Amino acid sequence: MGVNPGAAGQTFLDETIKRIKIIANTRKKYGFNYRISVDGGINDKTAKDCWNAGANILISGSYLRNSPDFADGILKLLKR
Repeated sequence: MGVNPGAAGQTFLDETIKRIKIIANTRKKYGFNYRISVDGGINDKTAKDCWNAGANILISGSYLRNSPDFADGILKLLKR
């Protein structure tokens, strides 16, 4: 979770990036084959940070719902 569980639209918790990196490093160190998914607080900036930390799947609700152009919002989330 990128936020504390609860209402939509919360601010992304910075410690999430550290947790993603730890999980990604463990995956690499032991040759595990799992995906890292992050839900909560995902927007165009936090998405890039999550991708760079090692996440594979991002779930974005409020950011896309509030984007004036849904397709453009998705493209911004996919930029690494």
